[in-house]
Amino acid sequence: MLLSYSLAVLVSAISSIVAAQNNSYLTVTSLVTNAQNNSALECWKFTTPLTTPSTPGISGSMLYAFNLSTTNQYTVIPARFDGGIHNAPAPQFVFFASGLAHLSLPHGDDEAWILGGVNGLIFAYDTTGTGHATTYPSDQATIALALPVEGGKPPPYAVLHQGPCHHGATQIISDA
Repeated sequence: MLLSYSLAVLVSAISSIVAAQNNSYLTVTSLVTNAQNNSALECWKFTTPLTTPSTPGISGSMLYAFNLSTTNQYTVIPARFDGGIHNAPAPQFVFFASGLAHLSLPHGDDEAWILGGVNGLIFAYDTTGTGHATTYPSDQATIALALPVEGGKPPPYAVLHQGPCHHGATQIISDA
């Protein structure tokens, strides 16, 4: 009995150590301005790991704390809307809660298709340069939340690769 209890405590301790070593991170497709002053797509990993909150109602889940300004916007974009070529109005997270957004570049071949929902988060940082085009080709409205970052600076990040991220089931990756 004591041996099985000791083994259970040991397994639990090892699991905790392994879990502590395997951090999870948020990834996003980012619109940036490159050295040629053209908008480009990059896949970013925010280098601050997700945390496990103790907040009632979400205790034990994964949490990423955003450094947002107070000028957040909720937008209902009509079906088949063409947003034209434009720059990001401010460095900001954009979360597409529903619908479909197609991001393309007037001076490049990269494009990103962002399906609203679980993988609907991007970061728009191309506030200067040639801009990007955004269209909303679905037959339903797209709901977008524009979430500018405080101080105009994104959270610390690493560029995983040029071009958009290719998410599977989630925008969360692990360093395991």
